[in-house]
Amino acid sequence: MEGVWTNFSQVFLLSLVTSALVVFLTVVFAYRTSKYGCFIRRKKTDVDSCELSEEEKERMTAKPQAAKAAESLIEATMTEEQKTLEKEAQRKQLEEIYRLMAAHSDKFGDTSMEDIVNQMTLYR
Repeated sequence: MEGVWTNFSQVFLLSLVTSALVVFLTVVFAYRTSKYGCFIRRKKTDVDSCELSEEEKERMTAKPQAAKAAESLIEATMTEEQKTLEKEAQRKQLEEIYRLMAAHSDKFGDTSMEDIVNQMTLYR
């Protein structure tokens, strides 16, 4: 135990330098790899650097299509019993969401089950 206290200043200095280095590298790494770095760095041109390129827009639309294709593939391999269980689980989840929203109507306003179902279809 005495060895730790005799080298306290060295240990403290080493941990301080290590911590500072980790924070610095985290900031640099986040800055360089951020897809949305436009929030950090702004170009001095009139063109908004946050606008998405055509390639990025295509990738964004391809993701939901891929998810729908995967969902269709999974659904095709499910038995009728599994499909029924899945629909029942979805129904229970929607009922729970409705119950919570109704309990906190001051935050969410008056909502109906139909409103929730319609909103959830936007995410499918």
